[in-house]
Amino acid sequence: MRNEEINEIIMPNDEIEVSKPKGVAKKSAKELERISILIAAAAVIISAISSYVTIQLTQKHNKQSVMPLLSAWRAESESSNSISWNAYNAGLGPAKIKIAKAFIKNEEYLGSLGSFDFKEKLQLNANMIVDVKWNSIIVQDDIIKDGDDAEMVTIKWINGTVPNDYDADFNLVLAYCYCSVYGECLYEDTRSGGNNTPLLNCPND
Repeated sequence: MRNEEINEIIMPNDEIEVSKPKGVAKKSAKELERISILIAAAAVIISAISSYVTIQLTQKHNKQSVMPLLSAWRAESESSNSISWNAYNAGLGPAKIKIAKAFIKNEEYLGSLGSFDFKEKLQLNANMIVDVKWNSIIVQDDIIKDGDDAEMVTIKWINGTVPNDYDADFNLVLAYCYCSVYGECLYEDTRSGGNNTPLLNCPND
């Protein structure tokens, strides 16, 4: 056989193209489409979760940035023979007084705080001077701005020092339920020490 005849037989084989089945191409395209949809869905979910967390953190920060912290206490002064009941807003925002109550000898006082009757009930004998600060006594619906303080009641003994048997926490406790501008409420009273059972039910708004 001549070389020209061999070339004629071989050349057509070199020009044969190998083609993929049409079904395989369609299957690959569908898989890519499915993967793209899953990736897009995952991105949407992650974005939604991120937005929710951001909103929650922002709201928490906003609430904390205006949260009041009412501190109520009583202080005894040996030099002036007196005891005073005080309050101070040490927080970052105004405190709205939701409930304000006085407890005298472990009983809730039902009258108006700062009234003449309230003053009379605190005075046990003629040796005591009871001074109720009419402009400073905290009552329901009062707004205590952050940084504001108040000396509400002072009891002074004319002769001698504060009697050893005078139990300030028994004779007068001022108790408060107060709330932030977001309606988050806390409890505070003037009793000394910690872990005292609250005298008021102080639910959130």
